[in-house]
This record gives sequence, structure tokens and C-alpha cells, in this order.
Amino acid sequence: MLQDVLSGGRKLTLLCINSQDVQELPPLPPQLQQLDMAGCSKLRALPALPPTLQQLQCGGCQALEALPGSLSTTSVSVLNCISCSMFESLPLLPPSLAELDATCFVGLLQLPALPEGLKRLKTAACTALTALPELPASMTHLDCYKCDSLEKLPRVAHTSIIELACNSCPLLEELPDMPGSLEKLWIAGLEKVTRLPRLPAERLTLLHVYDTAISELPSSLPLLEELQCGSPQLQRLPAMPSCTLLELDSCLQLQQLPEQLPAGLESLNCSGCSGLQQLPAQLPRTLESLWLNNCTTLKQLPEQLPANLISLTCSGCSALQQLPAHLPPQLEVLLVDKCTALEQLPQLPPTVKHFSCQGCSSLRHLPDLSQCQVGRVSLKGCGALQEVSVGGCVLDLE
Repeated sequence: MLQDVLSGGRKLTLLCINSQDVQELPPLPPQLQQLDMAGCSKLRALPALPPTLQQLQCGGCQALEALPGSLSTTSVSVLNCISCSMFESLPLLPPSLAELDATCFVGLLQLPALPEGLKRLKTAACTALTALPELPASMTHLDCYKCDSLEKLPRVAHTSIIELACNSCPLLEELPDMPGSLEKLWIAGLEKVTRLPRLPAERLTLLHVYDTAISELPSSLPLLEELQCGSPQLQRLPAMPSCTLLELDSCLQLQQLPEQLPAGLESLNCSGCSGLQQLPAQLPRTLESLWLNNCTTLKQLPEQLPANLISLTCSGCSALQQLPAHLPPQLEVLLVDKCTALEQLPQLPPTVKHFSCQGCSSLRHLPDLSQCQVGRVSLKGCGALQEVSVGGCVLDLE
């Protein structure tokens, strides 16, 4: 039936077939420009591709063993082969190719030479890939997440890369110097990498550094808007006046934050920073979310928290002795579980919707919650509690 349809459609320019029953295709129309076979899980082979073809989608074709050699003579600019797990190689790529998505090519051992005009390359979860070919200067986006066998990255300083994601590549020992065009960099799970490469500090807007041996960041990142860092050896932060999101996960050696945090900071997460002893006396007025979970040496919070603060989470702060006398008027979330040194809580604003104090073993007094929007509170582990005044709120002691 499919052959009958295609034989009568010589002027067909777009063909989309999403069927788990199709195993082979008849010859393709000579003027075809777009071919979408995504999800044809039983398709074993493709016929010759016409020179007019501009887009080829064959993601999820798990039985497809290879692409035809005629690919090199097409006009394909977008090639998507996600989860074509039978592929061990790709044919010569067409000069017109601008985007190549080879995500989850688990059997792919190597890539062919990349066209000079290629802009985007994704090789995420290509677990057998040991190296990448030379990258063209035109490249703007590179994603090599979870390339377990990748031993080295090629030069990138000559490229036009704007975004580079290189996470969970455990064999990488170093990163090449970055291009001046780079704006966003994700590196995580690179446990052998001990230092950051040369970065365009004046251009970078996003930096994620997790699970590496990196201990130092650049001294100044003036345009950085988002920093997420999970490096246990990190001891100080860069100057980053434009930052709006700062996440410092388990930076164990970080003892204090800069006295002047970015004026536009909206979210601050210091969870797991067990060496953090104090916060700046004044937090940015724009701050809406503050996470301090398991900051076990933090004894107190600033006397005045930002009025815009909506969420305060400090569970596991075992040295925290008290909260500010007056909590922010717009606060909606207050979580103080397992703050074992906390003896009392201030009055909660009526805006509070989520409140939890489980495991506060020294807590003696609970404020009146009847004016809040809290529906249920668990007091499990609050063995020292002596006074409860909660209006119509349901209490669960188990």
C-alpha cells in the first residue's frame, strides 16, 4: 500500500511515517525535501535519499543499522537520529549539514569529518565514543553529556561555540581553553578535572560546575546571571554583580559569603555548605528564595530578612539557635526540620502555607498558627514541646 502511495506522489516534498510496523520503504519521491520516520522501531534500512532532501528525522528507529551513503549528496541541513542504537558509524555527511543530533548512539565508535558549516552537535549518551573529530569554526552548540568513554575534547577556542555541555564524562582529565563567544558552560561529573580552562569572563552568563576537583573560579564574572556550583574544595566566590541565581551545593570548605551579594539576586541556595558560619548582615532586597539545608555550623540568620522573601528552608541546621524576631510579611514556605538547637519560633505571617518543624528536639513553644494558611503540621520528634496554640490547625504527633 505504501508503495502505491509513493509511486503516485512524484511531486511529494514532505513524507511523515510514524508506524511500528514498517520494516522497509519503497523508492522515495525525487523531489522529497523532508523525511520523518521517527518512531519506526522495526525499520531496518532506508532507500537512496534524493538530492533535494533537506531534513531527515529517524529518531527511535531502533532496528535501523545504518544510513545510506547517498546522504552525502543530499541537501540535508538537519539530521536527527536520536536513539538509533544499532548505529556504529555514520556515512560521509553532506556539506549542507547545520544540525546533527546523535543522542544515544550507544554503539557509535567514531564520527566522520564534520562539515564546515555545522552549527549544532549533540552526542549525549554516546557511551562508546572515545573522541570527537575536529570541530568547524562555525560550531555554536556542543553537547557531549554522558559520553562515558570520551577521553579528550578537541580544540574549541577557534569555534563560535555559545553553549557547551560536558557532563558525566568520567575519563576527561582536562578541558581545552574556551572560545571568546562562550556564554553558557555546564560541566559536572568530571572528577579528574582539577581546574577550569581559560574562560571569556567578560561574556559568560551561566556557569554550572558540579562533582569535579575544581577549587577556584575566576575572580570576576561581570555578566554572570546564574552560578550553580557543587565543588567541595571551593573557598571563595567570584565578583558577579549581575547574578540572579546562586546555588552552592555542598561546598564544604566555604565558610562565608561576600558581604555584598549581587543586588538583583533572587534565589540563594547554600544547602550542604557545612562550613558556612554566617550570612551577610544584609541580604539583597530582591531575594525571594533562601535554602540553607544542612548548614550545620550556621548559628543564626540576619536580624532582618528581605521583605520579598517567599521561601525559607533551613532544615538540618543543627546549630541554628533562633530565627529573626520578625519574619518577612510575604513568606509562604518555612521549613525548619531537624533544627535541633532551635528552642522557639517567632510568630508566623498569615501568608505562610507550608510549615514543618519535625525533629526540632529542643523546641519548647509553637506560635499560634490559626491565622496562617497551614492545614497540617507534624510534630514528630519535637519531644520538648510544652505549649501548643494552633487554633483549627490539625496536629499530627506521629
